[in-house]
Amino acid sequence: MKYTIGAFADLLGLTPDILRLYEKYGIVSPVKDESNGYRYYNDLDVRTLLICRLYRSLDIPLQQAVDLTLFADLETIKSELETQQAHLEAERARLDRLIAVLGQTNQNLNQIHDDCERTFQCVESPGLYRLKQTLGNKLIHSKALEACTAVWMQALPEVWYTFRTTLEAPEALDWGMALTEDRFHALGMSSEGCVEYMEPSWAVRSFFFMNKSETAYLEAIREVTDFAKAHHLVPRGTVWGRIVANSKSMGSWIEIYLPVFLKE
Repeated sequence: MKYTIGAFADLLGLTPDILRLYEKYGIVSPVKDESNGYRYYNDLDVRTLLICRLYRSLDIPLQQAVDLTLFADLETIKSELETQQAHLEAERARLDRLIAVLGQTNQNLNQIHDDCERTFQCVESPGLYRLKQTLGNKLIHSKALEACTAVWMQALPEVWYTFRTTLEAPEALDWGMALTEDRFHALGMSSEGCVEYMEPSWAVRSFFFMNKSETAYLEAIREVTDFAKAHHLVPRGTVWGRIVANSKSMGSWIEIYLPVFLKE
């Protein structure tokens, strides 16, 4: 049978504009009836069009789908579909990582929300690789650090923004991006240059809201340290933490880790 563009579009659940697009790429070729000037599609056009739509539904770009439909031999089709499968599997892995980050972030935010009274936990602090990017609140200017930062920015959203300081001089904290040890290696990051390593350890962990006061961090560190000492945990001498959420108008929600020695 032969079909007008409107009838053919209705049969396939498409719009006339979509049909015209596929005509432009040569997927369908309506034949003009010289007796009335109308152009008609036939039943065989369905096959070619549906195959091209199949490739598009596999997230293959339009021009590539057209080339596969019109010109490819069997080996080319197999190769292109295997390549697309690998691409989608990599994208699935990326989306799985995003979902994992969102899940952990939401879990942390719920803990903050539920903390009507301060709670502390003794947990295993992960090993971290970290870029020290500030002295106090002032950015460090270094070509080597800039090059590292550009690479690390590509690892978002798995990068944490962290601070680190000592109990001896807690006001002298510095800030920088960090990756957990397992994600650092999984992403194939380099430990050369400006990267420092922080060993895993037992730590006292808690969440704090930090307003814009400069003393808020010192008060939080003191509170975590007091808890550790009250429970006969010996601080190792350093403190680190990361921003879980931030509001420029309100402040930051921080997860703080105080590494400790566990007494026998």
